[in-house]
Amino acid sequence: NTKAKTKQIHIQHNKPIIPFPVHFPTLLLGEGDLSFTASLILDHGCANITATTFDTKEQLLEKYPHASENIKIIEEEGQGLFFGVDATKLGGSVSGKGVRNRGPYRRIVFNFPHTGGVSKDVNRQVRGNQELLAAFFKEVEEGEDTSSSTLVTLFEGEPYTLWNIRDLARHCGLVVKRSFKFKSEAYPLYKHGRTVGVIKNKNGEVSESAWKGEGRPARTYEF
Repeated sequence: NTKAKTKQIHIQHNKPIIPFPVHFPTLLLGEGDLSFTASLILDHGCANITATTFDTKEQLLEKYPHASENIKIIEEEGQGLFFGVDATKLGGSVSGKGVRNRGPYRRIVFNFPHTGGVSKDVNRQVRGNQELLAAFFKEVEEGEDTSSSTLVTLFEGEPYTLWNIRDLARHCGLVVKRSFKFKSEAYPLYKHGRTVGVIKNKNGEVSESAWKGEGRPARTYEF
């Protein structure tokens, strides 16, 4: 009946899209505490992962002490892990070259890219993040083939809509194939890591009241 069909369509629309076939070579750039990587491995059985962080290992563990648990998961599962990798200059370091050598990749992922600037000037923040994305798009466009996809996830609403991600990508030769809601609950081990690291209260303890990204609406753009 019509009511049952409508309910089925509603369920289908609400079912999270997981764009990661388990054996696809997948590159994760700009990972925070590596919890998203850990979730892909343990929650979704992804078996061909290369994860990278912009921070060095020492910086990462200082920002996110709990990341050591995720590092252990990645290493024990025999997945690739590189620290100190700039997503806009993969050929510019020993780590970056190591990342390229593990390719080619079928999925290139950059979740919640952000320069991490503390400037209160919205225009300056927008420009800085547009430059980051444009440099990233140019980097991946050179090495992408027709069978691969680049996925970027951003929060919805301002200031993120001001980045004009579709136009930025088009100017770099990439076109949006589709976009869909990013549902953090589909990745049980995932915790959104802020660029500045773990927020602590005045007693030096991890703040329970600090802003959490997992509950904020977000969208993934696939190019």
